[in-house]
Amino acid sequence: MAGTTNNFDLPYQEIDDAPNGPTLGQDLAEAVDTALLGLQTDLTDGTSGTWTPVASGFSPALSGTWSGSWRRVGDLMMVIASITLTASYTITSFPDSWSVTGLPVASAGTAVAGGYMSWGNHPWPAMVDGSTIYVRTTSKTGSNINSGQIIKVTALYLAAS
Repeated sequence: MAGTTNNFDLPYQEIDDAPNGPTLGQDLAEAVDTALLGLQTDLTDGTSGTWTPVASGFSPALSGTWSGSWRRVGDLMMVIASITLTASYTITSFPDSWSVTGLPVASAGTAVAGGYMSWGNHPWPAMVDGSTIYVRTTSKTGSNINSGQIIKVTALYLAAS
């Protein structure tokens, strides 16, 4: 009789089993198929929705409306917050860090490498703590922000129970 793995009960041939490649191959394929079906179901059975992010730390405030979406699978959360700018101006003061608050589900702790902020093609590190995403930036003072430009923050973290 074939043995099975501890985690997924995948069958394998043991040393004293009679050789039977076709049966072993079929048993293994069916077990993997069942395991993958369960994973697919977990991913598609996740919940999702929208949220209203609130950004702070910009001076002057960014012009536009923030929007957000989220997806949860088990304890794993992915959130996206973005703004499409509705006005152009030159940055007179840009913070070294800023935040997005109001996450739909708080984090189960601090996710140090939990996200990034992308402005054009310039990623900056972010972290999630509680219901806030903190973004570290480099100075953009003197840079132009153009109407229609998109600023997006994405974070992946474990949700609090």
